[in-house]
Amino acid sequence: MARAARGLKPGARAARNAALRTVVAGWCVVATVAASATPSAAWPRPDVDDLYVVRDLAVGATPAADGRAAPHVDVYSRWQGGDRPVVVWIHGGGWSRGSKDSVGFLPELLIARGFVFVSVGYRLIPDADWFGQASDVAAALAWVERNIAAFGGNGGDVHLLGYSAGAHLAALAALDPNYLAAQGLRRSNVASVTLLDGFGYDVDAEASLSRPATAAMYGGVFGSRRAKRYRASVVAAAQVGVWPAEFLVFALASDRDSIVRSRLLVPVLGRVGVRVHTRRVRSGAHRDLPAILASASEPSSLEYLEFLDLQTTTLR
Repeated sequence: MARAARGLKPGARAARNAALRTVVAGWCVVATVAASATPSAAWPRPDVDDLYVVRDLAVGATPAADGRAAPHVDVYSRWQGGDRPVVVWIHGGGWSRGSKDSVGFLPELLIARGFVFVSVGYRLIPDADWFGQASDVAAALAWVERNIAAFGGNGGDVHLLGYSAGAHLAALAALDPNYLAAQGLRRSNVASVTLLDGFGYDVDAEASLSRPATAAMYGGVFGSRRAKRYRASVVAAAQVGVWPAEFLVFALASDRDSIVRSRLLVPVLGRVGVRVHTRRVRSGAHRDLPAILASASEPSSLEYLEFLDLQTTTLR
């Protein structure tokens, strides 16, 4: 059951909203969010009002001397209320393509549910390799922890959502403590992790079991040496320890390779003590998955929202 976002007392709301507008305007140009994707009968736009977005906020290091871009984030929120949990979205694109603008209707869905939504624009190949990209995700998490209160969010209640190659980067940042430690964070700074039909869980095994196009992509991204491929894999980052974050792993029911990838990851997570949940997306193709997850009438969307409700502490 949906829970209402925590608000302020009526007497303080107007003053707080005015102060928030001043703070947010100091970050960047603030715009009311128009439709971010094309509605369809299958996946309509969720109904939410009073939504704004602040774009292109630099996180982590400043641009390097060679002109390569630093990671950036877009923050989607609403004026009313505060202390809301945060979903951090890591887009896909095969490590060399994609954009933080590719969010579909996920901001609308999650803001209506009581969350703040942050989309991460990490550096792409050739400006950064997979290690640099996972480091960008960790830098974005540090930025959220330290700054999201200005946008109505709770930096202590942060949930990662990674899609495709972004699932690989989200899992690395959450599982390998070195990424977070480099930003002054700990594993406990991530409340949950959802992986939406990810790649790169076990690079070498996936390259040998997947379609030729996937194997060729892995060769370009991770090289051909098995030791290097293993270091880049999510299964290598999963080490025995105390895991505060639970994982939700989605695989596409109609895609054999997607199921194989999830089966390579899930047992490893279980063996090192991660509490992991698995679900199958029953409709659509890989490219449709963000839209499916954003449609509250889809079973996979309902499963995701139920998982978030159980993981967040802010909305309880």
